[in-house]
Amino acid sequence: MQFWRNRWARVAGRRALSARPRSGRRRAKTWGLPAALLIACASMVVAAAAAIESGKSVSVKLSTGTFELTSDDVELRVKGQRGFAVSRDGAEVVALDLALNDDLRRRGYLRDVVRQVQDLRKNSGLDVADRIVLNVVGLDDLADGFAALASEVLAIEVLATKGSSEGTRLDLDDEREAFAWVKKA
Repeated sequence: MQFWRNRWARVAGRRALSARPRSGRRRAKTWGLPAALLIACASMVVAAAAAIESGKSVSVKLSTGTFELTSDDVELRVKGQRGFAVSRDGAEVVALDLALNDDLRRRGYLRDVVRQVQDLRKNSGLDVADRIVLNVVGLDDLADGFAALASEVLAIEVLATKGSSEGTRLDLDDEREAFAWVKKA
């Protein structure tokens, strides 16, 4: 996941900007405008949108005349393109890339394992400061993250073998059969 927070122009590829005439109390003024001006609102460029958002007016030159548009005349909207979540507040736009790659999934699974192991520690009656030995099976693809896992759960070692008693099933989102055993070191 990537996160962008910037002005209009800098997140241009991650969202679709739309501008349309305002409705409500300014509707009568909008209805009196030529259809070409309404089309011009819909195709407004990023620079013009930023100018309107900052309180400036924008001149639109049409064959029927020149029109000054302000934030009272135009409502700016932002919509995320496929794979992005977008939000805005004034001229500030935030875009979040929702695509998950293998590294992000792996880190997410490791965070979930940490949470579940911490629950196991608690349910086993271990003290917060107690060091443990952690046995896990079914997490072979996450083995490169075991050092980080050990430091998070205060394990002196993480073994990819079955423990001596019945293990606790880890509920991960990917349907794998994973179990953990926790014992005080």
